[in-house]
Amino acid sequence: MKTSTVVTASAATLVSVGVASALYFDYRRRNEATLRKTLRKQRKERAADPTSSASVPRTSAERAAALDRAYAEFKRAEREEEDTPRDLAALRSYFDRHVALGETLSAAGPAAHYDAAVAFMRALRVYAEPLELLEIYSKALGKGVYGIVMELIARDVVENTAGHAGAAVVASLGSDKEDAAAGGVSAELSNKDGNGSAAGAGSGSATAAPKVTATSGAGAVTEKAVQKPEPPKGRRSTVGKRILVLISGSGSNFQALIDATIPSLRTSGQPHIPNAQIVGVISNRKAAFGLERARVADPPIPADVFSLQSFRKAHPGQGRDEYDEELARMCSAYTPDVIVLAGFMHIVSPRFLRVLGHASASLGPGLPETEGRPPVPIINLHPALPGQFDGAGAIERAFEAYKAGTITQTGVMVHEVIAEVDRGAPVLVERIEMAGVERIEELEERIHTVEHRLIVEGTRKVLERSLGTERRE
Repeated sequence: MKTSTVVTASAATLVSVGVASALYFDYRRRNEATLRKTLRKQRKERAADPTSSASVPRTSAERAAALDRAYAEFKRAEREEEDTPRDLAALRSYFDRHVALGETLSAAGPAAHYDAAVAFMRALRVYAEPLELLEIYSKALGKGVYGIVMELIARDVVENTAGHAGAAVVASLGSDKEDAAAGGVSAELSNKDGNGSAAGAGSGSATAAPKVTATSGAGAVTEKAVQKPEPPKGRRSTVGKRILVLISGSGSNFQALIDATIPSLRTSGQPHIPNAQIVGVISNRKAAFGLERARVADPPIPADVFSLQSFRKAHPGQGRDEYDEELARMCSAYTPDVIVLAGFMHIVSPRFLRVLGHASASLGPGLPETEGRPPVPIINLHPALPGQFDGAGAIERAFEAYKAGTITQTGVMVHEVIAEVDRGAPVLVERIEMAGVERIEELEERIHTVEHRLIVEGTRKVLERSLGTERRE
C-alpha cells in the first residue's frame, strides 16, 4: 500500500467533486495581529539571509525528510492537546486560529508550506465534517500545501494511532483503514450526490440528518460529536406571525428561536415570542447542524438546502446575483413576516433585498413585482457594537483590541440588513464588559449567552413593528 495511492485517489476525487462551502471557509478567516507581526519579521529575516532558499526542500530525499518533520510536529501537537476543550465555542476558536495560521504560513512562501500543512491538519482534527473540510481545502489551498496535507493524512491512516486525523476521515466514511488506503475515500466521495457533501440542488425538504463524526481519542472531539440535538422542550406554535430563518452551521441561535415559540416555556422566564411560528429554515450548507434541529422539532420545521455552488452547477454561466435572486424568491414563497439571518454565512446582495421589496438610493428602485407590497423585514445578529467590528472575525478582533488596551467593551447587536455589511439600523444593542477576560474562549462564552437572548428579543421587537433602537448600558 503506497502513500501516493491514497493521495492521488483522494485528491483527484476531491477536486472533481467541488464544494459549496468555500464561501463559508473564506467567511471564517480570522485576524491575529501578533501572529502577522511575527511572521512578517520572519519573512524579512529570511529575505536578508542568502542561504534561506536552502530551507525549501528540493530533492525527493529533502521532501521526505520535511514530511517526516511535519508529521512528527503534528503528532507532538496532538499529544500535547489531549485536553482539547470540548465546549463548542472553544472548538470554534481553536479551528479558526489554526486555519488563520495555515493561511498566513501559506502566504509566507514554499519554505513555510510544511508548517502551513501542519496548521491545517490541526484544524482538520476538530472539524465535524472532515471530508467536507478536505473538499474546501482542495479548492482554497494551493496545490503545494494541499498535497502535503494529503500526504500527512495518508501517513496518519497508515500509522493508525489513537485520535489521529486520518481516522476522522475514515470514520466519517464508515470505512476501515485498509479500505481508505485502497481508495475508499475516493469511492465514497464518488457515491455522493452530484453536489458532493455540499448543499443539495435547488430547494427541497432536508430530512436527512447530517452525519455525526465519531472518532476515537481525545483528539477526535468534533462539533457534532459534542453537540447532539436537544429533544423538543415542548410543542412549538404553528400559528401566528411567520418567521423564516436562514442558517449555515450549528444553529444554536436558531434553537433559541425554536424554544421561544414553544408556548409551554413562557412561564419559565425564558425569552419568548408570542403569537408567532417558525415557518421554515433555509441553509446554504447541507451539513449544517441546524437542519437536524429543524428535523427533531415538534412538529418538524420545513427545511430547504440551497447553495451557491449547486445553483451554479444547475445554471452554467449564472452567478451570485442570480443565486441571490432565486434565494430571495425561495424566501418569499414562505410569505414571512420577518427573515432572521442566524449565522447565515453569505453576504446577501442588493438583488436579494430588492426581490423582497426593499428600495433605497443605494439599492435602486424596487422591482415592479413588489410594488404595493411592504418590504419583508430582514434582520441579522452580529457579535459587535454598531460600527465597531463589521464583517467576519468580530470576536477575535475585539479580543485583540482588548488585549492591546484600546477597548474595554464589546457587544452584540440585532440590526436591519441593508446592502452595506453590518451597517443596518440597530434594532437592539447590548454592551458586554470585557474586564477579567483572559482567553478568547471566555469572551466567546459571554457573547454567545447574550446572542441567544438578543436574537429572540430582536425578532419579537421587529414583529411588534417597534423598530426604535434600545441600548443597554
